[in-house]
Amino acid sequence: MIVSKLKAFSGAAIGFGAFALLIFLSIWIIKGMVWLGDYVYPVMQVITNIALTIAFFICLPLSLFKKFRSYCAIGILIVAYIAGLDLWINSLITTYVIWGWIGVVVGFITGGIGMIPVSLIASMVEGQWEHFWGSIFALLITIVLFVLAIWIGSKAEE
Repeated sequence: MIVSKLKAFSGAAIGFGAFALLIFLSIWIIKGMVWLGDYVYPVMQVITNIALTIAFFICLPLSLFKKFRSYCAIGILIVAYIAGLDLWINSLITTYVIWGWIGVVVGFITGGIGMIPVSLIASMVEGQWEHFWGSIFALLITIVLFVLAIWIGSKAEE
């Protein structure tokens, strides 16, 4: 009887310890991502601006020629991912600055991509309209780039 109670207690203690370790690792990873995002974001902005310039001034004009359409579609798709990552890092930092860890955790719980809507909601609640409209614009640019890449890719197969 005592042995079975000890086994049950040790199982519960191991489960609780594993859960606590999981929580600790999650907080550590989130803290590291916010710290890294803070240092990476200025460089990411430069990379995004260069990528957008290449997409609009090289890939789009070259996509008029059938021979280059598949390459242009791939290039624009890569630029869309770069722009999306830039938006996500910006949203992560903004959410952390406005709502702290709670907002960041909510953003991660919603699948990671939820960081963008959480950032938009936080910006609206705090009245930071410049960030709100800038993020909406960046989101629209990212979506347009994805749709454009798919459309140009479909035209390359014709």
